[in-house]
Amino acid sequence: MFKNEHMFITSLPTEFHPRQEWPEYAAHRDLPSFFRPTVVGTHPRGMRRGVWPLIIEEYVSNTEPIDFTSDSNAPNRIIAWRRVTRKDTPPGWHALSKKPSALEGFFDLFQFPDYAAQWIKVARYDRHQWHSNYSTRYTIEKITWSEYAHTFKHSTVGKKLGLLMVRLMERKWKSDPEHIIFWGAREKSTGEVVACIGVINSPNYQASYYATGCMHSTQASTPVMVGLIDHWFKTSQSHQIRFLHFGSFWIPGEPKAWKGFSTFKMKFKPQLILYPPTLVRLKCGTFF
Repeated sequence: MFKNEHMFITSLPTEFHPRQEWPEYAAHRDLPSFFRPTVVGTHPRGMRRGVWPLIIEEYVSNTEPIDFTSDSNAPNRIIAWRRVTRKDTPPGWHALSKKPSALEGFFDLFQFPDYAAQWIKVARYDRHQWHSNYSTRYTIEKITWSEYAHTFKHSTVGKKLGLLMVRLMERKWKSDPEHIIFWGAREKSTGEVVACIGVINSPNYQASYYATGCMHSTQASTPVMVGLIDHWFKTSQSHQIRFLHFGSFWIPGEPKAWKGFSTFKMKFKPQLILYPPTLVRLKCGTFF
């Protein structure tokens, strides 16, 4: 499926944890309440969702989930385990597909403190242009939830994808506003926020996740999004955050419309993780 599999890392830093394990990420907020999402497990943390007779319990970790076996009050369910880099299949688990479950990327600020030097040439050029010619026209500042939502709805991404991401971020923000930050680029001449990003910080794991980003179509010729990403890198570094998570990247078989988001994120030279196929097993419990 991938011609250059050597480009993917095969082992993770000891301190690295996928965002689904962070309490601040609140993976159960990824889904609306209709699916009855709940946090389950401890090491690793997982999420259970669904309505009987189809209940799925998912874990994302290199650590095999085993503490679900003691949950005698749980319903019959499918256990899904998304390994991060681990390739073995312990007894009792089965892969239903050979397709990778995800492609994700992160940047290690402790490994590359001079982060911009690692970026590809076009990103370094845009960063230089931002600081030299555009930073006097804009301010980058924390913005409110309502400003973020308004900016996203009127952005090119918002008009293309609708309100799905806004609703997802609203669920997360309402559950934990302390660890979700919205950075906006405000045009000084108009006072309008013309681009923004939303990040979720995990002090527990010295990590930050780039959850969303958008800009107005009027900014297509400006390096404003690179300016926002640079601000995220710089601010994270000042707070001793080590891992910057870029989330998912496009893989063959997914909608081609998603490729543009991956192309943008690749400018910042993240280390890529090709998640092995998901393993599953059935677990009997009690019925509702």
